[in-house]
This record gives sequence, C-alpha cells and structure tokens, in this order.
Amino acid sequence: MNRLDIAMPAVLRVSVLEQTLESLRWHVDVDTGWWGPRLFLHIDCVGPDTPAEVCTLARYYCDQCIARVNAEPSLNKAMKWLWSQDLADIFLHCEDDVLFTRDLDLDPMFALMAAHPEMAYLAIPRRGFRPGDITSDHNLTHVPDAGGEFHWREGKYRLSFGPGLVRREFAQRAAELIQVNGVDPEIQFHFQNPELQAWTDGWKFATFAKVGDTRAVRDIGKSVRVAGGWVKTVAATGTTWTKTEDASCAS
Repeated sequence: MNRLDIAMPAVLRVSVLEQTLESLRWHVDVDTGWWGPRLFLHIDCVGPDTPAEVCTLARYYCDQCIARVNAEPSLNKAMKWLWSQDLADIFLHCEDDVLFTRDLDLDPMFALMAAHPEMAYLAIPRRGFRPGDITSDHNLTHVPDAGGEFHWREGKYRLSFGPGLVRREFAQRAAELIQVNGVDPEIQFHFQNPELQAWTDGWKFATFAKVGDTRAVRDIGKSVRVAGGWVKTVAATGTTWTKTEDASCAS
C-alpha cells in the first residue's frame, strides 16, 4: 500500500502528543511505508507549550508534517481544514490524546474498506467486545468477512471522531458542509445540519472488532485536562477551552 496519511486535531500538549505518537509507532502496523507517515496536523492554541514545540515533535516521528496553527481554538475549523486536505483515498483519523494499547494491523482494515465502498469510517475499538454486546449494545450488527470481522454501527451516534480509517470521498464533502459557527462537528453529522446529515445518511460506519477482542485504544485527554485545570465546553457556537489563567499561544 502507499504511505499512510494521518489527520490529527491537536492542542499544545507536547507530552501528551508524544505518548500518542509513540504508541502509534510501536503498536500500529501496515504492510509497507508505515514509519514514517505523512501527518496533517491542525493545532489549536490551548495548553502549556508552543506550536513550534508541537511541530518539532511531530516531525521527529513523521517523515512529513503539514501543520496549521489556529489562535482561536475551534474543532469545527480543525475538522474542515483537516478533512479538506489532499489526503490518501483512505486515511487514518486520530486524536492527539489517545494511547494505542495493543498491536493493531491496519492491512485487514484497508482490505475491508476496499471491499465495502459504502463504508465511510472504520473505527478502531475503544472498548472490548463481549457476546452480549452484539445484539444489545450500541445497535451493533456483527459481520464476519473474509478480510476480518467487523460491526456495522447503527443508530444516531454511528459516527464519532475516535481513531479510525476514513474514506476521503466522504471526508472532503463533509468538510465542505461542516458549519464553522455551528455546534460541535460530531453533533452536526447527526443533528442541526440537515445537509451534512443527509450526506452522512448515504454512507455506512463500522467498528473493526470481533467478540473477545480487547480495546485497542484508550482516551487519555480527560485526565490530562483535569490535571492541568482546563475545562472543555461544548456549546451552540462550538467547542471551547477555558482556564482560570490565560493560555498563551507563542510560536
């Protein structure tokens, strides 16, 4: 396969980003061209570090880093910019504050995306899967497949921005439709943005896992926010970050 492209929204937390990239380096595998990947990085100016420090770290781990710095934090702007870039036909979307907790081969995931052109997003599991989950939890439909097992995700929250493979055709049109001044973009895919919701409804979404699998990724962002005194607020105008002391954005 070709070089892996990664789209990543980030803030100014070098120590957290380092944990994410290090876990990617050791646990995620692709047949060819994996290390290093090409990283598209949107940096919101929130946190204790500087954009220059974040970019320096990213370039240490990745062959190429294409970065944009936004002085006013906005996940809406981040997603519009990231998903409108010249990404690979299938790319990895990954937040800057997750840990990959076990070895994960992306090649079967790429094969599933190729075999199912209706699949827009193939999520990496954030939790383990028990037998009862398949029929009773999160409206999951189990699908055994020659390339691996996965679950169609049904219901109103079938798409989230957790780590996963994304089809560029879906992402680029979605980027055009995300409203910069609207609600959190993850909400817009399902509510309050009829045009984006209609586009989303034409695709299918899945999680790559089989019964008995443990989670492959863990969120570490909330614990870091609490420890640092940051508050994340999701409001009608989008997601904002606040702290009792002003956060600087030096470059």
